[in-house]
This record gives sequence, structure tokens and C-alpha cells, in this order.
Amino acid sequence: MNTDRKSTALPEAASKRSGKEEVLELPIEGMSCATCAVTVEKALKDVPGVKFVNVNFASQAAQVVIESDKVHPAQLSEAVKSAGYDTGGATMLLKIDGMSCASCVKRVEDAIRAVPGVLEVGVNLSSEEARITYLPEKTNFNQIQQAVKSAGYEARKEETAGGAEPLEDKREKEARNLKKKFLLSAALTLPLL
Repeated sequence: MNTDRKSTALPEAASKRSGKEEVLELPIEGMSCATCAVTVEKALKDVPGVKFVNVNFASQAAQVVIESDKVHPAQLSEAVKSAGYDTGGATMLLKIDGMSCASCVKRVEDAIRAVPGVLEVGVNLSSEEARITYLPEKTNFNQIQQAVKSAGYEARKEETAGGAEPLEDKREKEARNLKKKFLLSAALTLPLL
């Protein structure tokens, strides 16, 4: 079957997964029309080792069949970004202990990037933090922690004073606080006008 054809279903050969092929569900952010889906599809097809791509505008996701020994999910993420869109996925914030220099940062980033399902990695030496975007169905905290440990460092989930709080919850809480401050400021300024 021609893998360049656009269809709504995976080709039969791809859905069976040979030893080297892997099917990924890649969330895509920023698409606003069918042309966006075509642009993302073309960008993903241009990555060497991609066997099949089907981008669905309605579900904001791409089904991608890759040769797992030739393509890493991070390459797919870069292709989507180069087309002007973002890949979704879950975000994890980790504290990394034991880093002392830029080569430590590179070693940690390389170790995390090698974990299957990791889309993006950013390690900050001064805050000793790593921000990781990943596909939850392909990887988890334990796999990432093990990769960091094998590189010679310790990783632990970022925690706040009240325990672990997801990054999205922090942003929502901050937005609510800013809204309250704005409304209070507006109410106090109104009598002056």
C-alpha cells in the first residue's frame, strides 16, 4: 500500500507492527484548519524513517508509523515545530541533583532524550531543574529517573511546600490570583474616577 496516500485508517501492515515499526499518537497544538493538518503531515513525512502519517485536524493529533531504530519522537517534535506548530503531550518538572557544569547538563539532557517517548528536554543548571515533554503512553517518571541515574545524577519530582502539584494547576492558580488582584484594583480605582 502506498504510504503517501491520505486515509483515515492506518495501513494494515503498520497496524500489525513489525519488529522495527512503532505507531505513535502525537498530539498537535496550534492547528486551526485543514490546511494546517496538511502542512503538519508533510513536515512529518519528510522525516527519514517515517513510514506513514495521518494528521487529524478534529482530534488535533497525528498517527505516525516510524522505524523505531531510525526515528526518535524528538525528531518528530522538531519537524512539527519547524512547520510552525507545537506537539502536545504531558509535561514533567524534575529536580536534578549533582550537576555542577554545562557538560553535566548535556549529559542529563542526552540521557533523558534517549528515553523512548520523550519529545523535548530542557535542563537548567542554575535552578537544577529539567522540564520534559513526553508521551505518557510511551514513558513515565520511573523510566526517566532511571535514565538520569544511569548518567550519574539523581532525579526527583518537583514538589511544592504542600506536596506535589502539577504544573498546569500552578498556572491556573496563578491566573486566578492575578484575576482577583485585577478586580480588586479596578474596584478601588473606580471611586477615584
